[in-house]
Amino acid sequence: MSATSLELKRLGGTGLLLSVLGMGTLTVSPAQNNLSPAAAGEILAYAVRRGINWLDTAHLYNNYAQIRAALDRLSVPPLIMTKTYAYEAEQVSRDFNYARRELGLDELTALMLHEQESPLTLAGHVEAFEALLQLRERGLIQAVGISTHSVSVVESLVRVRSDSSDLSIPEIYREADFVFALLNQTGIGLLDGSWQEMERAARAAERSGLGVLGMKLFAGGHLLSQRVQAVQAALSLDFVTSWSVGMGTKTEIDINLDWFCGREPDQKSLELTASQPRRLVIEDWCVGCGNCVSRCRSGALYLQRGRAEVDHSKCILCSYCAASCPYYAIKIW
Repeated sequence: MSATSLELKRLGGTGLLLSVLGMGTLTVSPAQNNLSPAAAGEILAYAVRRGINWLDTAHLYNNYAQIRAALDRLSVPPLIMTKTYAYEAEQVSRDFNYARRELGLDELTALMLHEQESPLTLAGHVEAFEALLQLRERGLIQAVGISTHSVSVVESLVRVRSDSSDLSIPEIYREADFVFALLNQTGIGLLDGSWQEMERAARAAERSGLGVLGMKLFAGGHLLSQRVQAVQAALSLDFVTSWSVGMGTKTEIDINLDWFCGREPDQKSLELTASQPRRLVIEDWCVGCGNCVSRCRSGALYLQRGRAEVDHSKCILCSYCAASCPYYAIKIW
């Protein structure tokens, strides 16, 4: 059954209504397609005009200028959901105010702790999380979330909400509004556990009252040859409010909108986008410093003969390694 527009679903116990498809902005950012603010702004604004009502970004993506260009083209702004690696309150304040200044906004929709790796990292980010809660209390953000590729992080958030005696993470994390989890039926990109365990943990999170957002439904490009099946599998997970999907062209937006509305996309568009696979490329000027190897949580990078190399079977095209490279030697094409 097809729909004329994207369904809106409530995110957990918040009052936020999100379109079931969100716009992942990393794809247009300097770390990936590296579009100019004007070009990226046109694509992002197009997505919003087509019915996508929230943008997924992060301090790390360095693309607030692109989003600002989109906002300048729109009469009604989308919901902006961003992330911070901060572990101290001062860092949270700095990242939050930087986002507001660059975007020209007084308030943001949501702010998340970015890429939490384990219950231990949650414990180490308590001060930052408390600062997020204070922003919510002051009405400067509407929701507080946790972004993660880890099954154990989702499981610990569920336990702390349901078991007052559980001490695996500080009890203040009961105040989280939602979790933004890596969900696909390959497990590519998970730091621990299996894709089945992540599905179970995310379903339990929704039952506990947490909102659930999904990412990496195409497994960083590994499922592009099975795009229809990947979208169908994602939409079958009824506990997920919305999916963030990185899209770099208007054609990609049109295709994903059709799929998420239950329609069959234009065949020529499918053929065009299917012929444009993306791969991580390490340029010849790599000096082998190892920053990217340390940064990669998927184990896809390694040093060999004095330079970084990539195992494409493990790479999820997250681009976080590119942000860690001081020589701009890592690209995704």
